[in-house]
Formats: sequence, structure tokens, C-alpha cells
Amino acid sequence: MQVDTSTTKRPSRKSAPKPQLGVKRKRKTSEEMSQGSEFEEEHSQEVVSKRRVTKDGKIEERRVTISKKPKEFKLGKWNPDAVMIEVDREKQDKESNLIRDCCIRCNNKNVCRAVLTKNKKLLETCIQSKDQISHLTDFWSSDVPKTPIDYIIEADDVHLLEAFLKPNLKPESKKKFVDYNA
Repeated sequence: MQVDTSTTKRPSRKSAPKPQLGVKRKRKTSEEMSQGSEFEEEHSQEVVSKRRVTKDGKIEERRVTISKKPKEFKLGKWNPDAVMIEVDREKQDKESNLIRDCCIRCNNKNVCRAVLTKNKKLLETCIQSKDQISHLTDFWSSDVPKTPIDYIIEADDVHLLEAFLKPNLKPESKKKFVDYNA
């Protein structure tokens, strides 16, 4: 059997979303049919008149329907509708949990983050966790030689200074030996 490949490409049709296997389609109510859908709004058509000059020199005008394409944003292309939110997780994150991604040196930055975000609960968590944080007065980095106490004094925050100097330490629970033989 031979296939004729000389034919031109078939005109494309609007395609509806593909049906899912094992799921029945919902019927549209009369209100939904009259209102239209977002798909129709995005893929609406526009009628445009085009002019062309024929071989005889006459101007011929015809109407052509052009379908509007939905907005597509591709990787690497700037999306003008996007709003960039830049938050430095290590300095501006207001969570009360410790960030333990790297090493003890990086864990010590949680104390600075607690002071910069004025998070008293995080500061108390930093003071309580002796295993994860080695120094409460550690510098942020060699470029920024400020300690958490310097940040507290600059912010003039009495409550954080009080929590830093007089922490409410919870007594460690003593593990009891349970004798199962008795």
C-alpha cells in the first residue's frame, strides 16, 4: 500500500483538554455554557482585514480571522508580570526554627538572625540548644565584625538584651534508669 505524501498539511482544529482515563466528564450547566470559559477568552479570535495588490495592480481586500495565542513564558525569558521577592534566608527569615544546613559556624548565625528579626523565641531556642550552637557572641563573618550584642545595642531593644543576658534556662531532664528485672 502506498501513501500519498504530496498533500498539504491539514488545517488545525481547536483541541479540548484530553480526557483522563477512568474519570467521567462533568456536564456543563446552562449558565457555564452561556458565560464561556477562560480557555475561550485566552484563545479568542480577532477579525482583521488584509489588503494586497494583485498582478493587475488592483487592490484586493479580504477579511482574515486571527486567533490570539495565550501568553507563554519560556525559560530564560523575562516575565513582566512576575514580582521578584528577594529574601536572604539567613538574615531575614522570621521562622523560630534553627537553620542547620551547613556546619556549626553557620549555625551560630542563627543568633544574629534572631536579633536582626527581633525574634525572642528563636533567641531562646539558640540559647537552649548547646549541641548545635557553639558561641552566642560569634561574628557574622570576617567582613562584618558585629556580634549579636552589637546588633541589640544598635536596635536599642531592651527585651532581647534581657533575654540574652538572663535566659530562662529549662532544666535538663534527667534520664532515669528503668530496671526491667525488678
